[in-house]
Amino acid sequence: MTGIVVALFDYATNLELWTYFSAEFSRNIIIIIPALIVALVFSGLMLSRSPVPIGSGTDEVIGIYNNPDERMDIRSFPQKMLAAVVTIGLGGSAGQEGPSVYAGGIVGSWIWSKLKRFRLTDEDRRILVLAGAAAGIGAIFKAPLTGIIFALEAPFKDDLAHDALVPSLVAAVTSYMTLIAIAGSQPLFRFPGVISLSAMDIAASTVLGGICGIAALAFITIYKSI
Repeated sequence: MTGIVVALFDYATNLELWTYFSAEFSRNIIIIIPALIVALVFSGLMLSRSPVPIGSGTDEVIGIYNNPDERMDIRSFPQKMLAAVVTIGLGGSAGQEGPSVYAGGIVGSWIWSKLKRFRLTDEDRRILVLAGAAAGIGAIFKAPLTGIIFALEAPFKDDLAHDALVPSLVAAVTSYMTLIAIAGSQPLFRFPGVISLSAMDIAASTVLGGICGIAALAFITIYKSI
């Protein structure tokens, strides 16, 4: 189910909206600012009508996993996904991973609500939400291993979510297979061939990684403050 939802999200965002607007932006740069304003206003209106207007997809999943009393509000799903589609599709500075994680978590929570009569516990709900998040990441990036690693290490700072390993493995691989059955298995990034690496390349990559880590921390701090 997560693979289907993410495939629809990717189709609406990339193949429809962004394919059209990126071409229009390249022909007429003047419309970029008005398009972004429209995207932000629309997103604001959608979120203002959402029962849970704040919080990114990843934050919600982590919060649900660590707090047994919390629930993902399924009523917020249409508004938040529409806001994500329009923001990204019109060129807003946002990525697809957050909405995909959120969609997977919602699917996991919804499945739990439908199957809890079969003696599913709150612990099962937490695992299903995390497995759904892994499925969302695995599908949108066409990288099931990435989804599994995300599900294991994202909820904690100093530990791994060992109990979610097998469900996340199954969910991430299944969502990936579902997405490529719908959208194809072509890679997201194409390379011309085999590239040899020198010691200087590896050293430069180390410096680049350090700079990106610091920039990421700064971005997160500023983003949460704003």
